[in-house]
Amino acid sequence: MEIRSLEATYVEVGVRPQSETGGIAPYRYGHGTISTSDRMVVRLETADGTAGWGELNPVHAPATTKSLVETDIADEVVGREVWEIEAVLDAFSWVDPYMANNPALGAVEMAMWDAYGKVLGEPVHRLLGGKVRDAVPFAFCLGIEDVETSREKAREARELGFPAIKTKGGRDWREDVERLVSIHDAVDEDALERLRVSV
Repeated sequence: MEIRSLEATYVEVGVRPQSETGGIAPYRYGHGTISTSDRMVVRLETADGTAGWGELNPVHAPATTKSLVETDIADEVVGREVWEIEAVLDAFSWVDPYMANNPALGAVEMAMWDAYGKVLGEPVHRLLGGKVRDAVPFAFCLGIEDVETSREKAREARELGFPAIKTKGGRDWREDVERLVSIHDAVDEDALERLRVSV
């Protein structure tokens, strides 16, 4: 089934504020704070109208990423058969020293697999060697917070049933250790068996 079109759409997803249950915004990390999450959604369409979807976290300005997908990558993808995934990846085996194309290429590959699975009437996991699990665990993403906020959010994450907490390392390792200890101390022994903390 021939690929007819490839397009990219910028999407800005709001992040729930800390004042709400499960909220984390403004999300603090090593280089600043965010209250929204930027994404680029890639849509591929085959000649019979089958749509395949992929997404990425754009590493460039939205207009730059959109152009990269809809010109450079589309020039190689449009007109190919939807199953020619390896050939598309091989065409971009070079690394551009001025513009990272791997995130955008990954989203296009995802869209190709999605469309190919739909054309065949099979879930993508069957095309990739089989299903590994029925559910994917989600981590509560904490970012960099002060000790007390970290402790409170760890308790909240446990009560919400999250199996893991993800935090970030900051500029001072002593503060990082204090934050990790506060997260550890916030959960009881039973929860500690289920709760993983990753940095």
